[in-house]
Amino acid sequence: VGNFDGAPIEVYGDTIVQDLFELDVPYIETEAAVVMNVWMACMNYVWEVLTQCRSQNKQRAMEALDKVAALWIGRGQVEGSNDQGHLLYHVAENAGERFDQDFGETLVNEQFVGLLVEIQTLVLSDACDTVEGYETMRDNVQRMVGVMTIPLVQNLIHHTMNVGNENGGKSDMVELYALSLIPRVAACDPEAYDTTLHLDVLR
Repeated sequence: VGNFDGAPIEVYGDTIVQDLFELDVPYIETEAAVVMNVWMACMNYVWEVLTQCRSQNKQRAMEALDKVAALWIGRGQVEGSNDQGHLLYHVAENAGERFDQDFGETLVNEQFVGLLVEIQTLVLSDACDTVEGYETMRDNVQRMVGVMTIPLVQNLIHHTMNVGNENGGKSDMVELYALSLIPRVAACDPEAYDTTLHLDVLR
């Protein structure tokens, strides 16, 4: 319900990516496609795992979890590499390095992969057949959502702190990462949403 930049809100991420093609900023549309479209698709399948767990459909839960892993890690990613890879694992590696959290594999990716294994184990052990198992699954899914958000916040902070200096911060990157977080902020803190919107997007 509603529109963003003249397009239906359902295509929020794609609208941002299409707009960024017009900026002529090197690679920004590529990064936007990953942190908007791929991130949202990955998040959708994270919640799909929980939905299928509630329905006690082990096969579909595993199919959704496979898609989560594929969208986060992608093809050609080397464990702990900041140079090889293209998707969210790669984004998290570089974000973690900026915050001294990269010791081989960055903390976010270590936690994410650990949660993948934990959720897989729960599904395969038929944990979804019990109320307690479902609640454990829900807790793990919620933890995964939080972990997935960390690189977005890290990159927003990095680009905000480095706009215009020798580290290459660009205000367009600040806007991109602010827009990647604004929907979640709006849902839980309207005042913070309004502040972020005006400081990082509409300025």
